[in-house]
Amino acid sequence: MDHLGYAHVTLAGMSLGGVAAMRWAAAHPDRVDALVLVDVGPETMREAGQSTQAFHRETDVLERFEDFLDRQDRTSMDVAPSIRR
Repeated sequence: MDHLGYAHVTLAGMSLGGVAAMRWAAAHPDRVDALVLVDVGPETMREAGQSTQAFHRETDVLERFEDFLDRQDRTSMDVAPSIRR
């Protein structure tokens, strides 16, 4: 943030970006005016890592956006199927 010339910031992060925003805010609390988090799960970093690894182990090429969503459904078991989409 220093190289951009910002003394104070409002951070927003979604999913893993939310984790990064939380870490930066924790390291620089005097510089954060507000923190917005979207869809940052309650899972531990180990659980999140396992879910991410399962997602990436599948090597098929995703031709459509729906293919991406289907893969996410198969590898993210922490969300009830009825509310995934």
